[in-house]
Amino acid sequence: MTKRTKIPAQISAATIGLVGVIAAAIIGLCGAIIVAYFGYLGIRAQIEEPIHATQTAQAKLPSASLPTPASQSNTPSQSNPPAGNNSSPTDTDWQTFLNLDTGSGCGTLRVLPIAINPNGNTEKQITDANLDKIQDWSIIAGSRYLMLNSIANNDWIKISKSLNVSVSTTSTIPAHVDVVNIEGCGGTGHNRVFPSINLRSDLSNFTQELTFSGADFFTLQPGEFEVFEVPFGCEDLGYYNISVSTEYTYQGESGIAEFPEFNVLCPQTFTVYSITADGSLIGAENYSWKNGKFSPTP
Repeated sequence: MTKRTKIPAQISAATIGLVGVIAAAIIGLCGAIIVAYFGYLGIRAQIEEPIHATQTAQAKLPSASLPTPASQSNTPSQSNPPAGNNSSPTDTDWQTFLNLDTGSGCGTLRVLPIAINPNGNTEKQITDANLDKIQDWSIIAGSRYLMLNSIANNDWIKISKSLNVSVSTTSTIPAHVDVVNIEGCGGTGHNRVFPSINLRSDLSNFTQELTFSGADFFTLQPGEFEVFEVPFGCEDLGYYNISVSTEYTYQGESGIAEFPEFNVLCPQTFTVYSITADGSLIGAENYSWKNGKFSPTP
């Protein structure tokens, strides 16, 4: 029979107390760890939530496009004339320093805006057609004059030696027109004659560059002017609208200046009424298109 040894009651109580202390310490430590962990989570949430909100807001913003540099005008290769201290103009306000116009000289055949009644008073009909507006009328193939006048205050204007001529064709033309020729209407002058341009109706639109060979470029001082003469020939019958432009340089800025548009007519037949500057009738003559040119008809 085995003999059991009895443990004193005091030792058992001490052991139980020690175990309780250790358990309480472990529970307290676990509690502290749990509290610290949740505190850490709270601090992290306070930090990360604003960052996340900022990143979300940035993602929703539209991307801003970068400004595109404006294209720069190319200046002519020739040296510029002396420039003053005035502010440089833009390409759109060349009219503030340069005046362009078109006209017709003596001997130019201008199309009357009316049809002459051969049974009426011819001189009165022509006078009533308002000769003051004759420069605005269409012309029969011949020379058109392009006038350039500097209205700048004190600076030079440089003008290109080339003209850009654009032609558009109207399919419908009158079979016959009446034309006036004013004789002895002006004096002499020196015009810059450019190469001629032949008008053709097989192309609805075309462009041709005309270059004056006698100069590298032109310059206009304040108040000066130039007259460019452009001859037009009829290669085909047609009604042609003409627009002409040229390049300029002023105060270091380059651009394109445009002359007023005008019309050139190549009809099947026309009658020329020659008059003096005061409107007196000199005579009349008929012309018709034959073999690629206009010839007098009886």
